[in-house]
Amino acid sequence: MSPTFKRVLSVTAIILSGLIILLCAVGVIGAWAASGTIIEAGTKLLTGAEKAAGAVQIVLDSIDSGLEKLEKDTAIIEEASALLSQNISDKGLVLVLLPPDKEEKLTDTISAIEDALATAEQMLSSLIDTLSFIESLPFVELPKPDPETVSSISEKVEKLNASIDNVNASIQEARDNSAGAAQKISDAVGEINDGIEDTRAEVETRSEEVAATQESLASIKESFPTCVYFSLTLITLILGWVIYTQVLIIQFALANYKSA
Repeated sequence: MSPTFKRVLSVTAIILSGLIILLCAVGVIGAWAASGTIIEAGTKLLTGAEKAAGAVQIVLDSIDSGLEKLEKDTAIIEEASALLSQNISDKGLVLVLLPPDKEEKLTDTISAIEDALATAEQMLSSLIDTLSFIESLPFVELPKPDPETVSSISEKVEKLNASIDNVNASIQEARDNSAGAAQKISDAVGEINDGIEDTRAEVETRSEEVAATQESLASIKESFPTCVYFSLTLITLILGWVIYTQVLIIQFALANYKSA
């Protein structure tokens, strides 16, 4: 190898190694300079998702409260039907025990539950999209609520709605002095009670899923700054090692240049 060619190779190696050192230095400085922004953005994202999960939880709790209210209202109707069983011909007693507002309460409560479900569906869809984005980050895994959460509850609420229609029809029959209306009311109320029990169990299960998501988000948010700093330290060490190797290459190239 001619001395000139040897010097050209040495100079080229020095230039390339210098560029690599510069890029690594810029990468380290840039990464640490952006750490605050990364932590702030990540924390905001996780906080937003946590709040969204909390909002879904609140809606599910309101649905459970509505079901509890429905349970109390149907218990009053059930007691009234027991009193009516022997006095179905007494129209005055029927109106006292089962005034029209009893049906309105049932209808209003189930309508409020359906409205809450519609709200929950929109919020849950947005939450799942956010969680999917968070999960796309390296080493992040979250327990996500089932996308069918709302539909599974809605199916049971639809059955409840049908049972409420049966109760309302049976109450109207009682006001018309229809024989056996009291028993029909009692049977329909029994269906509602079974439906309420199933629906509340479903709500509880789905609520636990959302709570698990919320807890996981809180945990990740707490450890997020530590993870960022750990990652930056690891990157710094790797790039530092690269810089060290390039310094050695430059020293070797300088020695070759001088000896050429």
